Amino acid sequence: MLSFREFLLRYLLPLACGFVMIALGADLLWTRFVLGKTKHSDVARIRQAIESDDHRMPIHGSSKARSNYIPSLLGVSSYNYGMDASSQAVSNALMECELAKRSSSAPILVDFPLFWFEEIGDETKFIPFARLPQIRELLTNAGKWRVRYLIAGVRFYGCYDWYLKDLLTENIELTRRVEDGFTYRLTPIPWSKESFDAKIQKRLHTRTAYHESAVQRDDLEALIADHPERHFFVVVSPFHKAFFQGFSGIDRAYAFLDEIGKLPNVTVIDLSRSNYPDNYFEDTSHLNEEGAKRFSADLALILRKHPLFVPRTSP
Repeated sequence: MLSFREFLLRYLLPLACGFVMIALGADLLWTRFVLGKTKHSDVARIRQAIESDDHRMPIHGSSKARSNYIPSLLGVSSYNYGMDASSQAVSNALMECELAKRSSSAPILVDFPLFWFEEIGDETKFIPFARLPQIRELLTNAGKWRVRYLIAGVRFYGCYDWYLKDLLTENIELTRRVEDGFTYRLTPIPWSKESFDAKIQKRLHTRTAYHESAVQRDDLEALIADHPERHFFVVVSPFHKAFFQGFSGIDRAYAFLDEIGKLPNVTVIDLSRSNYPDNYFEDTSHLNEEGAKRFSADLALILRKHPLFVPRTSP
């Protein structure tokens, strides 16, 4: 009869080693052939933000940034890193990664949605980068940190379907085209006045108040102050006029913009009340593609006049 030690060495240890090798191999294959082949997911956006050093102006923000900024129309080499359900905390973490790039001197654009919120979205998109201190701190502050995110072979447990959906959507759903982070619809959804009026009524019955996240604000101001060599554009992109009817504390939001605009390496651009027609909006906070084209063209006119982008003439 085998002793426990002999049983351990003969059966359990090889079984455990085999399991570890399979898990590590699966992790490597998944990372390379699923995550690595998905070019336009949030995982790909984060990887681009961390690893790319192509000197394009990064555009950071939430879904409002993702839907509103078309880099090809800005007249400035740029990339849209806006992500759905993403707060300033996510933008701060990605900007910290950007600012760690020694060779880049591109300005940074931050979309400010006139209020602060705490969400970071589904934490799954951050797992491949959990070893980075900026990402670990982001997840920890959001209460979503797990030690297993550091362990290859088990870090993706429970998330495989999420990643696979992104890959299949990108390669099967041929109704969208992504360019520099902005998603174009190949078959635009017709704008509906009835549907939009319903969204206006919903907004009018929803009270929204300005409140600050001290941590996010402090982190943003510290990033700007610690990097005087980089210029920051803090932009408020358009809202529908109905948004402001249910919004209180707007004076405090503008006070923040006034204060941060006093920093020498910050330019505040407020286009929140651009008064675009209804059919330029997806809802009262987000532009549709036609609205994004108009806004990006309007913003381009402003950016081109900034000293950073005015062509230098020879004496």
